[in-house]
Amino acid sequence: MMSCEKSLLKGARLITMPEHELRMWLEAQTWPDLRARLEGTTDLVAYDHPYGFVVCRLREDEIEGWQIRLHLWPSRGEMERVMARRGTLDQQVHAHGWRILSTVLIGSIEESRYVVSPCESSETSLYRVESDYGSGTSRLALEAPAVGVRLASRSERGAHSGVIEIPRGEYHSSASLVAPSLTLVATELRGGSSFVVAPKGLGPMIVNARRPVLDLAEQFAYFDEQYSAGVGDKWAAFVFIVDDSSGKVLLVRSSRRPELWQPVGGRQEPGDLSPIRTVVREVDEEVGLSIAPDSLHPLLQQPRDVGDGKVFFWLTTVSDVSSLRLQESEILEARWVDVGDLGAYPMYQGSLVALPHLFGAMQRRTSN
Repeated sequence: MMSCEKSLLKGARLITMPEHELRMWLEAQTWPDLRARLEGTTDLVAYDHPYGFVVCRLREDEIEGWQIRLHLWPSRGEMERVMARRGTLDQQVHAHGWRILSTVLIGSIEESRYVVSPCESSETSLYRVESDYGSGTSRLALEAPAVGVRLASRSERGAHSGVIEIPRGEYHSSASLVAPSLTLVATELRGGSSFVVAPKGLGPMIVNARRPVLDLAEQFAYFDEQYSAGVGDKWAAFVFIVDDSSGKVLLVRSSRRPELWQPVGGRQEPGDLSPIRTVVREVDEEVGLSIAPDSLHPLLQQPRDVGDGKVFFWLTTVSDVSSLRLQESEILEARWVDVGDLGAYPMYQGSLVALPHLFGAMQRRTSN
């Protein structure tokens, strides 16, 4: 794993992000997270890829040295029909000149990896991909007249498989296993030439003429339904934890949205029978504190700004913070913040709306 730092650019706000945090960010994302970002993007670049899937480039949020993309994969049958229609069905084995980090949000992907080597009797050649990045086209130029392809491995990955890396120069192919699937991808901007295995005798030809996506809204709606029907959650729950001795409030910065601070909490998970159970579990998992359900003072419930359902906010106080420990796989940083400074921290809109309710509740407690 590289140790060099990357940076997350959010408008004019620059946040340094080591690569291990980039991987954590990728793994923490869900479809509602990306859906909210897409809805606020005015310069979204989306196109039909000649290999049968749709690419959405997230240009508003850029990570220095990487490009973030959503890949919308149709069913396997539809993908093959698109490639057959565009003449790319026999051009699936390829190697990029850059590294790729990828995680599945919805569905499942079949990942195949290959060994490509010279073979005089083969009917396939190796072509170098020459891209015209600005125009969205690329051409094939003959690199090796005869190569053979051997399958090295084949695996299935789904929404709980984590982040995989496809190294620079490794020959592979990807496709939805059966049903439509959705992946989040980071492609490294530094790199060299890419290559594709294709039939002999193609000659120079344009193979990657991008086409506009005419049904993007309908495709998004499909994945909305799949998320709700499958792994979708019905609520989110957060608690402002106040240190009894100092009066400071605990805020955390998570891998899901590292540019934002928030009270401790999260989304409903399987087995959570109520929002209260969700927030008690999240506090224990994320910061190692134990809170009793009857210590929670309700502040606000409102429609979520990310995802369906409602978001709930509570206030609680703790007298012993010595057991505070961070969940390293999700929490990047925690701070005890003076109440008067809370408004200076960038937060989700829902948390900002909850702040006046927090201030009022703390004032009433002080006066009592």
